[in-house]
Amino acid sequence: MAAIDELLEIIKIQQKTIENLTAKLEETNAKLEKANARIAELEEQLHKNSHNSSKPPSTDGYEKPSPKSQHKEPVVHCDETGLAVNGKLNRVHVICTPGLTYYALSEKRGQKAMDEIGFLAQYKGIVVHDFWNSYFKATEAEHAMCCAHILRELTGIFENHPEQKWAREMYYELLSMCRAADFYNQNPEIYSRKFYMDCLQKRYDAILEEAIQQNPISEQTGKRGKKKKGKIRALIDRLLTHKGEVCRFANNPLVPFTNNQAERDLRMVKMKNKVIGTFRSEQGAKDFLTLKSLTSTAAKMGITAFDALFSLFLGQFALGTE
Repeated sequence: MAAIDELLEIIKIQQKTIENLTAKLEETNAKLEKANARIAELEEQLHKNSHNSSKPPSTDGYEKPSPKSQHKEPVVHCDETGLAVNGKLNRVHVICTPGLTYYALSEKRGQKAMDEIGFLAQYKGIVVHDFWNSYFKATEAEHAMCCAHILRELTGIFENHPEQKWAREMYYELLSMCRAADFYNQNPEIYSRKFYMDCLQKRYDAILEEAIQQNPISEQTGKRGKKKKGKIRALIDRLLTHKGEVCRFANNPLVPFTNNQAERDLRMVKMKNKVIGTFRSEQGAKDFLTLKSLTSTAAKMGITAFDALFSLFLGQFALGTE
C-alpha cells in the first residue's frame, strides 16, 4: 500500500507540473501571437507609401539623406563639433533642415574638409551658420548669421565693459528685430514689414556709427602686419561688413533668428562623445553617424527610431529624396 500511495503522490506532482507547463505554453503562445501581429502590422506599414496609401511623400522610406537631398531646400543649417576617434580629435559636420539631417566625419575642419565630403558645394539657397569663415569659402550660396552667437558676444562686452553702451543698444535692437520678424511671420497679410524693418536697420547703422567712434583702430606701431583691432572692434567690423547676413532673418520669413536647428542636431553627438570618450575606429564613427542621420531624419518625420531601424534591417529604407 505504501508503494501505491507513493506512486499516486508522484503522479499528482507530475500532473501539477504538466498543468504549470501547459499554462506557461499558453502564455507563450499568446505572446507569440501578439508579436506576430505586431510584426505583420509593421510589415504592412513598411509596404505603405505615398502611392498606395494616404501617407505623404516625406514618409517614403528612411535611407540616410545625402547633401544632394537638401539642395532643393531654401534654407539649411550648418555647424560642426569635435569627436574623438581612436584617441585623435576629428570633426563632425552637420547640414540639416527641420525635416532632414546629414552628418559627416572628417579629420579636417576647414574648407578642405567640406570639399572632401561634398559639403554645400552645389548648394544655391541660404546657409545659416556662425561667423566661421570656411562656410563663406565653401559655397556661393547666400548666408545668414546665427544672432544667438552675436547676442552672447554683445552680452560679454557690455557686462565686462560698461562704458560700451552701444553693445547693450545693439543687443536690444536685434531682439526688437526678432520680435518684429516673428510678428510679421505670423501675420503675413500685413504689408508694412519692409518699411518697419528698414527703420530698425537704420537704427542698426546708427548704433554701429556710435560704436566705431568709440572704438577707433589704434595706430600701427610696426611696419609689418595688420593693425591690431581687438575683440570689440573686430565684432563691430563683422556687424558692419555682414549686415545683410545678420539682418537676413528680418527680411526673409524663411530664415530663423538663430542656428539652433544645427546645434540641437549636434547635441546627441556631443553627448555620445562625452559618454564613450572615443570611438575605436574611424569606420565605427562613420557607421554611428550614418545611423544617427537616419534616426534623426526619421524623428523629424514622426517615425520612431525602432521603426526606422527595423525597416533598415529588412532592407527597405529608401528615403524617397533626390
